[in-house]
Amino acid sequence: MDKNLLHQERLFSAILNNVYDGIIAIDQKLSIMFINRAAERMIGWTNEKAAGKTAPQSLSVIEAQKLSPLIPGGLPQDETPLLFRNVILKSHIGETFIIEGSITKIQVPDDTGLPEYVMIFRDTSEMKRLSATVDFQAHHDALTGLLNRESFIPKLQEVLEDLRRTAGFYALLMFNIDQYQEIGIGNEVVAGDELLREAADIIRFHVQRRDISARLRDDIFVLILRDCTVEEAVGVVQRLRKAAGNLRLSSGASSGISLSIGLLALTDAYTDTNDVLHRADQACSEARQQGGDRLVIYGEH
Repeated sequence: MDKNLLHQERLFSAILNNVYDGIIAIDQKLSIMFINRAAERMIGWTNEKAAGKTAPQSLSVIEAQKLSPLIPGGLPQDETPLLFRNVILKSHIGETFIIEGSITKIQVPDDTGLPEYVMIFRDTSEMKRLSATVDFQAHHDALTGLLNRESFIPKLQEVLEDLRRTAGFYALLMFNIDQYQEIGIGNEVVAGDELLREAADIIRFHVQRRDISARLRDDIFVLILRDCTVEEAVGVVQRLRKAAGNLRLSSGASSGISLSIGLLALTDAYTDTNDVLHRADQACSEARQQGGDRLVIYGEH
């Protein structure tokens, strides 16, 4: 009987230590009774060192939304398992994981009548990172990291709707790089791609965080400047043109570039995104036709 019991205990321990999920058993006083190897790797304690330590003191598990400790605040009140996700686990050695799992209340038949708990969880950090990467790639231009056209259009629509609800000042800039075709053809694709990435960096440096920027196609970029009058937008244009003129490519393909820029003041009269982009494109095209390296404000002649 003793041999069978010992065999069962060893088998049970082997099973717990070889499952992928982390498992932590907590007693009536919220002291750690057992952690398996998967949990050891994540919390930074071995089973021997963790045994007897109180869970609230030795386990840093924080609900991401409420920013409150999962233990003891999240312990179930009955036998229904508590399911959790997007919980931040900080290990004893400083690593951070995003976990999901469950905590189950177990009523042990003993003299105390007090419950014990089993916490089962898995590391979803990599899944979250992959999901974030896929989401970013779906909404952003792969080369520049700016929004792509498909994601920019809904944001432009939101701006137009906001203008109809509240008074405000928005300016839309559309520009292309005058030397793009020459650099791309004369120095192959690498120099052209470098030029587009540098243009995106110039945009990020000279716009506010609340502004919206995107690469629509080829070398066509567009910006929406929030809370920005035409006069203020002209100041932004001047800074963009100056930065472009000082640009030096690592390939040596250019000693500075110039931009053809169209500016459209957005008002509550505009309701259609295609119409807005068409008007901005008209101003941008006019700037190119006039020789480039200039700003054309839509509606001003």
